Amino acid sequence: MASAQHRLVPVRPEDGGFYPEHLFLALEAIQLGYWQLDLRSGELSSSPQCKAKYGRDPGEEFTLEMFFESVHPEDRQRVKEALQLAGPRALEGDPNFAVEYRAHLADGQVRWHLSQGIVLLGPEGDPSHIVGVTLDITERKQAELRLQQQVQREKLFNRLIQAISTSLDLPALFEVAVQEVGQVLQAARVTLYQYLP
Repeated sequence: MASAQHRLVPVRPEDGGFYPEHLFLALEAIQLGYWQLDLRSGELSSSPQCKAKYGRDPGEEFTLEMFFESVHPEDRQRVKEALQLAGPRALEGDPNFAVEYRAHLADGQVRWHLSQGIVLLGPEGDPSHIVGVTLDITERKQAELRLQQQVQREKLFNRLIQAISTSLDLPALFEVAVQEVGQVLQAARVTLYQYLP
């Protein structure tokens, strides 16, 4: 997955009054979940909007363990690896962090999330924190799935047209149709009937 490349931009002391207040308002306006992970202690801090993305109460504690419990089991290892590799990648010159995963919300829903951030280095030059945001990308993932299904159907249609144009042998056509439809629908069994009035 391609992500925007970030670079660290120093904040001048006189700019300090602007950022906290306005940044908080901007994050609240777009319902972007803000979080910060201490890479040394494993302590996770998150905004009320971030907790809400996981179906949690804004005042509720939300630890790193609770976060991993909410990540879909099939995606959990990939998310852990992305977090583990974030520090070493930052030391190699790439402070960017991004990972897509499914999350189980407290109410039972499954949503797609994108967590994206940047690794901050401590005074010793070692990775100290990841600061990031979490977006709900469920609609985008559903649109991608619909597009993939449409592409598969078009490929199936083209293969069937190709088979018809190269052979008029009905048993061969039926065999191709059954195999192709089975692959697209991921069906264990496909039956094709010929109607003879």
